[in-house]
Amino acid sequence: MFDPLLIRHSEFTLIWQQFNRTWQHAAELPLSLALTDLAAYIPRLIRVGDHEELLHVFAVIELWLTTGTPEVQRLTLIALLRYLQMVNCFDQYILEQVNRMLLPNTRERCAEYLICWDYLPLLSAS
Repeated sequence: MFDPLLIRHSEFTLIWQQFNRTWQHAAELPLSLALTDLAAYIPRLIRVGDHEELLHVFAVIELWLTTGTPEVQRLTLIALLRYLQMVNCFDQYILEQVNRMLLPNTRERCAEYLICWDYLPLLSAS
């Protein structure tokens, strides 16, 4: 699942390796935590202005939401939305950049969840 990111994102690869070391004895890797790590990685890319890498991350998220198993889709949305909810409290610039970079399916899927959670103002309609 994470291979498309690990091939291209050396910084996230280090995060992934640490994650694997931390959970090496677990019967199953808690992917929801790994996705939370990915969500936390996004603002780093925004802050350094790495537009190309951000596009790649959001393309992978879009891929997970279109071709992933229902569980992968659910976990991806939850991690992304938790991040959006948290960052909305602290950094409007980061939220605006994430909002600008969401691809169509990701935006639509997030909106479905946000309506249910009454957080629709987190994303613009654009």
